[in-house]
Amino acid sequence: LLWLGWAIQFQGRNAKAQEYVEASLPLLSATGDRWGEAWSLLLWANCTIQGRPTEAEQALTRAYAVCQESGDLTNLGYIIQNLGAVATELGRYTQAKQYIDQAIRIFEELDSTLG
Repeated sequence: LLWLGWAIQFQGRNAKAQEYVEASLPLLSATGDRWGEAWSLLLWANCTIQGRPTEAEQALTRAYAVCQESGDLTNLGYIIQNLGAVATELGRYTQAKQYIDQAIRIFEELDSTLG
């Protein structure tokens, strides 16, 4: 469900992708799949950043907590990077720069060229 949601979101069908987030997130949470839960929350944010950036920020804040619990630095880097995008959308440019700088430090630490 999660990856189908991502595929649909990549097609620009955010409302439909959001349905898959709403279906996958409770399952991932209930089974303790922190990795999947973080990716589902990131998808939620991607589906809502345009038009509902505050909702996207809430999803990313929740994903941030999940990543901190699990210790997953790769997902944490992507979550923080996307918090920067949300802060930009909300006109909080100083905060956006702080997020992006933090994400860069994480990706450099991980030697992640993709990040």
